[in-house]
Amino acid sequence: MTTNLSPLGRDSRTLWAYRRFTSQRDPGAIDDGIAARILDLIGDRHVEAIFDAAIEPGRSAVFMNNIRRRAGAPAVAVRTLSGWYFIDRGTATVTTVPGPGSRGIVPTDPATDPWPDSGVATRLLTEDGRDLGVRLFLDDSGVIDGVSHGNDDIRLITEGAGPYIRRLPESAAVPPLPDVGARPRSETTTGNVVLPADWRTVEEIAREHMRAIGFPDARLTGGGRDSGIDVPAASGVAQVKMLALPVGGPAVQQLRGARPLAAHHLFYATSGYTRAATETAAEIGVCLFTVGRDGTVTAVNAAARMLESSGVAGGEAGEERPDLTAYVQGVRDRVGRAVRTVAATDVSRLERFPDHEKRALRYLAQARRHLAEDRTFATPRSEAVHFHHAELLAHVWFAEFAVDYPEKPAAPVDDLDRYYD
Repeated sequence: MTTNLSPLGRDSRTLWAYRRFTSQRDPGAIDDGIAARILDLIGDRHVEAIFDAAIEPGRSAVFMNNIRRRAGAPAVAVRTLSGWYFIDRGTATVTTVPGPGSRGIVPTDPATDPWPDSGVATRLLTEDGRDLGVRLFLDDSGVIDGVSHGNDDIRLITEGAGPYIRRLPESAAVPPLPDVGARPRSETTTGNVVLPADWRTVEEIAREHMRAIGFPDARLTGGGRDSGIDVPAASGVAQVKMLALPVGGPAVQQLRGARPLAAHHLFYATSGYTRAATETAAEIGVCLFTVGRDGTVTAVNAAARMLESSGVAGGEAGEERPDLTAYVQGVRDRVGRAVRTVAATDVSRLERFPDHEKRALRYLAQARRHLAEDRTFATPRSEAVHFHHAELLAHVWFAEFAVDYPEKPAAPVDDLDRYYD
């Protein structure tokens, strides 16, 4: 497994957009120098989308639609909630375009311009007032997080990422994710926020699952050699594989041989197992799990199902910690107050472009949809993550317009004592 993970895939400001970009068909390379430049440019803002692109000063959208990707995508396009950055891959020169996602889009015809030339063209206005022709090369599969969404690429450009984004940076104004119990409930969910876009993420999912079933000290090995073990714990070890083909019997056997004295041996795979692997696991007592494209962990064999249902002796208790209910109610209360603040605030003077507030409000609308969902969560932590993400979504509008979240603090009483503190 490679450890050369881009900084964009490790930073919460860019993580979702970068994973989405790299999941497209044959995306262009973004080296660490360009990645560092992007992180420096965006400051404390998050990135809504990343595209391969070409730009030409003074050109029209019709002209730009004739540019073909086969000649290369010389620029990386980065969209934040309030503007574009175009970074030249060769020179690292940055062109900044504040304002709307587009000023009218001209899409390519899929019949005449299929991938790799599929995409859209538009004309934008740079921060120094120059016309800029832009060609964005889009994945014609219309896939976000492994699910087909039709023309969501275009909606991301014109309307923003509010309805789609699965990771946002933390904020001092939003209470941190609480440390709640992680023991799984009897029902599972496919609504995980964490998606298995790369091998490191799959290892993180395995680690969290191990903690959920009673290995509270489960940790990652850090990418180094550890006798074939990816997630060790005091009473168990796990191997994690993200492969194109099902895992075979020898790999399962090697896990058992790597730590023969461990009390529990767990195997996680994204591609399933061969019949020989399941037979080997049954003979030597290895628990087999799969990690789905939506991040859901599923027990494959009887040993895994038993471990998942009974947990590990001495592991975490199966009951929720009592602060989870209070945390969820706190999120609902704060977002409720936030909604009232938004309704009472006139930000027309703060808007940087037409529909700026409408773009930000889509985040708040998505937060309210999260809070309105009636669902069962696999673990208390999954529930906490769901509500924490909802609050971060609600907070986006406030951060964008520098408004106190969830409401302006009450003014202190102007009494005499304050002046003698």
